[in-house]
Amino acid sequence: MFKEETMRIKVFTILLINVLAMTSIFAGYGQQSFYRMELGAFGGVGAETSKTMYKELRPAFGGIVRFKFDKRWSLRLTGGGYNLYSAVNDGVAQQSLQYTNTLIVSDLVGEFNFFDFEINEFNRKARRFSPYIFAGIGGTMYRFESQSDIEPLVAFGVGIKYKLAPRWNLNAQYVHHLSFTDRLEGVCELSDIYGVKGSNFLNKDMLSAITVGITFDFWLDAGHCYCK
Repeated sequence: MFKEETMRIKVFTILLINVLAMTSIFAGYGQQSFYRMELGAFGGVGAETSKTMYKELRPAFGGIVRFKFDKRWSLRLTGGGYNLYSAVNDGVAQQSLQYTNTLIVSDLVGEFNFFDFEINEFNRKARRFSPYIFAGIGGTMYRFESQSDIEPLVAFGVGIKYKLAPRWNLNAQYVHHLSFTDRLEGVCELSDIYGVKGSNFLNKDMLSAITVGITFDFWLDAGHCYCK
């Protein structure tokens, strides 16, 4: 148990340092005029995918806050809810027992656009759309056997953005969460069902979602003009 807790702390600390380091590196970028912040919401479907890939999809939804260092790098905070469905066969009762559990999930990730994401006829690298990748840390609050618990997560994924208008953005993405526990289903019957003990990574739950989001740009940064 002590080794498992130590591993959690080390992984979480390394990821946090990487996110903060990226923030400091790119904080000075972006001297041209553009909107620094985005605010919006997302919705889609998610599932616990450590045992099956999207067998039982349930709603996933939440909010988005994004701070942009420049046209390609940004820091994104998301928070929302996932509704998980699980089932296990009861050999004694000869029936399938079904369970649902609601998770509150929040992520802080670094995001990289492959193109300069903006509508700008004076920038040859500007594109109205851009694929992007992201990675970072997060956490989830959930219930296990009627008791609330909090667990750290590792978040990463891919997506694509499209500018509907100069200040309106549409995105679709796939996000994958790695956890350090096998209790996200919320019941003992589904915890460690394969009898894999200890800190074996294969014994941990994974949470995934496919979502579509819309955001609005604000906080105009006029930048610096050196023209005379």
